[in-house]
Amino acid sequence: MPAAEGKERRRKGAFAGWGTAVVGGLVVALLGTNLHSQVWFTAGQAYPWGAPAALLFAAAAMVWIGVRSQNVMAAGLTGIVAYVLVGLMASGLGGEPLIVTATSAERELAVEIAGRIWTIGLAAMVILAVALTSWALKPRR
Repeated sequence: MPAAEGKERRRKGAFAGWGTAVVGGLVVALLGTNLHSQVWFTAGQAYPWGAPAALLFAAAAMVWIGVRSQNVMAAGLTGIVAYVLVGLMASGLGGEPLIVTATSAERELAVEIAGRIWTIGLAAMVILAVALTSWALKPRR
């Protein structure tokens, strides 16, 4: 079983899981951006339920990638990649932004609120996911 031992040793290196983290960050950014804009309208009121769901998905993906690769930095890298991509989508570099965070409307729209929850909340989820991954990977007594 020396081959299995070497494989395990290689996976616990400083760069373990970084490829998965980059791909995971891309998936989190794309799916989270798609999900965040879901709004439930009832009785003249709008409830942006998609943004909290996207944040929950992002945190779960970051923690899963970090624990699976046994590397806290992989969880952080997933979040950083996702946050950079979300920032680019919100900036509208190619024309119109995919994530609306402000409009010229007098009344605040549900899509604006959802966009702000997604962009600001993702930063908090990165910190939370790194802390949860660190706790999960902490050696037990």
